[in-house]
Amino acid sequence: MIKYADKLPELCDNKISLAKILSLYKAFGNTKISPDFWIQENESVITAVLSLYGNEMTFYCNNGDLEEIWNFIRVISPKRVFTEKENLIDHCNATIKQVFLKNLPLKETVSATSVPLKKLYEKLLLGQDGDVSLPCFENFCGDISHRLRHNGAVSITKDFGAALSFIYDGGGIISGISVDKSHRNNGFGSKLLKEICEKTGGNIFACTDEKNKEFYIKNGFSYIGDIAYLEMERK
Repeated sequence: MIKYADKLPELCDNKISLAKILSLYKAFGNTKISPDFWIQENESVITAVLSLYGNEMTFYCNNGDLEEIWNFIRVISPKRVFTEKENLIDHCNATIKQVFLKNLPLKETVSATSVPLKKLYEKLLLGQDGDVSLPCFENFCGDISHRLRHNGAVSITKDFGAALSFIYDGGGIISGISVDKSHRNNGFGSKLLKEICEKTGGNIFACTDEKNKEFYIKNGFSYIGDIAYLEMERK
């Protein structure tokens, strides 16, 4: 059974979908701001967790009832669904990316980051041809400023580029690594990745196209599976 959750239970799993949901909950869970959260239970055991933020639904599944989950998603009718590839029923409209994980000592606290958002956005835009896909600045500003103020994200801004990571209590998710084209192939990307990982700590996930996998592997990440972005047909 799927039911609305005002509070998420403590869960731990090396799945990027769960990390993404927990990072949303860390930043927004105690506010009146979206997102919404649901859990699926079977005999009082949590088998799935779902979140809806804007038009994107994320779901984590641990031996859950996938048929019930997908029927629920069709009722909610999000624009896009984010989940592990093995949870897909229909691959037709899915974009598949690879997921990498690096384990570092968990930080007890992550300090809030204060950064000019316009500069961070402009630097991240330099990587639009890589692992970064940004919304318009207005949407970016509202989301990221809230996360940064509530210890839900950390960022780095340099003259040659920028990095952004979303935080959850067990680690973080690399949201963007961007280097100016004129400074590439000089180790600046690895420098940014190392610094943002050290700021984040814990289990750190990265989601990327296959062409970028060697970058993460050489920086100590291990491939753990595939994630899917599924564009939903909305009636």
